[in-house]
Amino acid sequence: MQFLPSSLLAQTALGGWTQTMDKFARTPLSQVVMAIAALTVIRILIYLVQSKTDSHLLQSGPHKFAKFISETCDAIVYAGGFVFLLIRPFAFQTFFIPSESMIPTLLIGDTIIANKVVYRTGQPKVNDIVVFRPPAEILGEKEGGVDYIKRCIGVPGDVVELRQDSLYRNGIKIEEPYVKNGKSEFDFKLVKDGDRYIPVSIFDDKCNFKMGYTAPSFMVDYDDNERQDLLMGGKPAAIPPDHFLMMGDNRNGSFDSRGWGIVPRRNIVAKSEFLFIPIPRMRKTE
Repeated sequence: MQFLPSSLLAQTALGGWTQTMDKFARTPLSQVVMAIAALTVIRILIYLVQSKTDSHLLQSGPHKFAKFISETCDAIVYAGGFVFLLIRPFAFQTFFIPSESMIPTLLIGDTIIANKVVYRTGQPKVNDIVVFRPPAEILGEKEGGVDYIKRCIGVPGDVVELRQDSLYRNGIKIEEPYVKNGKSEFDFKLVKDGDRYIPVSIFDDKCNFKMGYTAPSFMVDYDDNERQDLLMGGKPAAIPPDHFLMMGDNRNGSFDSRGWGIVPRRNIVAKSEFLFIPIPRMRKTE
């Protein structure tokens, strides 16, 4: 029989616990309301029974247990209502990190606290670590309904490019200390065609021949010549109003705006503020 090291067992247990906590934190609002309603009904029924019971009998075992159940229901209703109906929708929420796209800033299994208030009163800024939902019109409703977490690399009006392993914003080369897991293996630009903004990745086969690529869903209306002219000849475009460009810190292991395009402002959920699990790595996220 093979035994796992205690540290690995602890890590596995912690990962399972954080995933369970994350699922609980994402409980649909409809289920929360139903649970609160059911507990409230139980509380009312207990009250009605006890209100018709002689006071000296309320100290007996069954009635004392019913009182305990009633008080527990009260606590759950008030706490659940406060957290799920006020805190989670409008203030803060925890998110579990399931992928390697933000390595080394965030690791698989990390849990963050995200601030929803900050984007109700302001706009995402460059270098914010943002929780959002990618454009469903590109990825489909199922994938478009999943929360992603990436770094905001460009805001409205910015021209963002990746050239020769370096990020350029508005023509200025940007130092990225958070990218420590390898530079991008391909160049990138955002191209505008009419009212469409198309993410273009440019690969080099090491023979000085470059080829432009974008997701097929962006190219359904173009023939081969139009596609190549647009991808290779299109000039980098500025990010339009109310849209943002996101990339993972792990540039070669992140599915981000380079694949599915820019993120509408309405899809922005929250800003990552704090890494709190695992505890030894607890810190502000930046």
